[in-house]
Amino acid sequence: MKNIIIYMLYSFYSLTIMSQEISIYSKTLDQDRKISMQLPTNYAGSELSYPTIYVFDGNILFDYVVGLYRYNWDLYPPAIIIGIHQVDRPKELGTSKEFTSFFLNELVPFIDKKYRTNTLKTAIGHSFGGAFVLNSCLESAEINTVISISPTVKKKGIDLIKKFKDHQEFSSNKEIYLGYGEQDYPSIMKACDTLHQIIENEHPNRINTRLDIYSQEDHNSSILIGIRKGLKYLYRNLFMPESKWEFLEKKDDPTIFYDHFKELSIFYGGEILAGEDDYNRLGYYYLNSNNIKKSLEIFKNNIRLYPHSSNTYDSFAEALEKANLNQEAISYYKKAIMVEKSTENDLYQLKYLESNYNRALQKSD
Repeated sequence: MKNIIIYMLYSFYSLTIMSQEISIYSKTLDQDRKISMQLPTNYAGSELSYPTIYVFDGNILFDYVVGLYRYNWDLYPPAIIIGIHQVDRPKELGTSKEFTSFFLNELVPFIDKKYRTNTLKTAIGHSFGGAFVLNSCLESAEINTVISISPTVKKKGIDLIKKFKDHQEFSSNKEIYLGYGEQDYPSIMKACDTLHQIIENEHPNRINTRLDIYSQEDHNSSILIGIRKGLKYLYRNLFMPESKWEFLEKKDDPTIFYDHFKELSIFYGGEILAGEDDYNRLGYYYLNSNNIKKSLEIFKNNIRLYPHSSNTYDSFAEALEKANLNQEAISYYKKAIMVEKSTENDLYQLKYLESNYNRALQKSD
């Protein structure tokens, strides 16, 4: 479904990403534009919809973002990563209304139509690009998360401080991450500080914002640490925090789980479902509480959402085994082994799955 935001957590080895490079003709710019793309693993065999991340200066920064995804698999939900190559950077990321129109009115609709995207759309930019993504956030309700590093907030033809101050009301909730190096240009640091205060003071109900200052970094070096910290900030609540899990178990109250994702759904204007690991942990909560019927329901739904994970089949099999449905458990343990061999092929995981399978076989004798 279009408005359902679904997140998955895979192991490092399952993060092999399908890459492609496409060319899009822009009527607005009257030229072909090069776009780099990375699709999540198992995209073709899945029915899930994914967040989109638009990276400006994509000819430089695209590979870096992809690399971050590979190394920080436990922090980020799988996403469609799009690198936008600049042709005339100062013009395009400066005051060009045409390039803004290309991005918002041509590229974003094209990606949404051709690929399975959801409502979480992130734009990443640095310097001129940092200002461009902030302006895009103002111009479009769809761009709802922004990473803007060392933005040229005030420049010829645009004053983002004034634009944010004068903006009456945002029609959608947004998250804006700002950052710069402590050795950046004084004018950029001062303007960025002012903009952050304006956003906090003028739009506290619609925009969550954070400003970080990076020790010993300058204008150019700030982008690398900024993207990493920005993604961590934007995705901080997409997986259930450990503190909430501890509270849930202490209070023996599973509504804490459902309320967490309900609140996220309200904020982003589309249903946010838990990731594989969160659903799995909820299933074991019910299983350990001897609510086997509910645990089977949760584990089965996890298989439906994440059929490429051996762990979803293994957990469902364990619940079946506890319900004394050994033949069905054997079938799902066998399926878990088959899935593991066809995807990650982790020898440690295979040994664990085979041990569970053999235990169930012995019970059935």
